[in-house]
Amino acid sequence: MGKNLAGEMSSGAHPTCAAASLWATRMAMSPTPKQMGARIRKLWKAKSMSQADLAKRARLTRVYVTRLEAGSQDPSLSTINSLAKALGVPVTELLE
Repeated sequence: MGKNLAGEMSSGAHPTCAAASLWATRMAMSPTPKQMGARIRKLWKAKSMSQADLAKRARLTRVYVTRLEAGSQDPSLSTINSLAKALGVPVTELLE
């Protein structure tokens, strides 16, 4: 073990390698666009909402929500956040 620039103990792994490892772990845990789309659809149906209701609450177009559900669009983090708020669920529920 060595010390990093801040004088803290480090495992000796190169920062780029550590970041790549973290990225790989996150990617392995992230749902595919199709899986996320299915999750979105399941949630709005469970909340007795229509697709149009969800789109309006999330300030998205209904066409865009349709594309998200089909998995043909990969939502940004801000879109995921808007959808979670509109559905009244934590962001993590969309990422399961």
